[in-house]
Amino acid sequence: MNHNENRAYLENIREELEAIYNGTAEANEDGEPMSFYDWINAEVLDYEYTVSASGDILGYRFFVTLGGPNVWIDTRNNEIALAWGTERDSLWLPGEIAEEINACMEDIRA
Repeated sequence: MNHNENRAYLENIREELEAIYNGTAEANEDGEPMSFYDWINAEVLDYEYTVSASGDILGYRFFVTLGGPNVWIDTRNNEIALAWGTERDSLWLPGEIAEEINACMEDIRA
């Protein structure tokens, strides 16, 4: 993939997350707009999280593709990132979307 293809790929992911946040995403199996809960269950292959010394979760990293390219959503650094061999690229993720994803994870982990 070249830089333009990387950016387009990341922009598609950001648009999907923005649509979920705005309530305009495609319908889930219940006919309702897809939620971040639906997205996590359908798209996330794995995730990790960072915990502070006081035990607070600082953010999540959700892996949505692995192996070529590797793509992840990082709610701590507000970015959508891609790595393929030595190529690296990232796009900014709006903070309000990262916060909504984190809130969804709080509900899931509760």
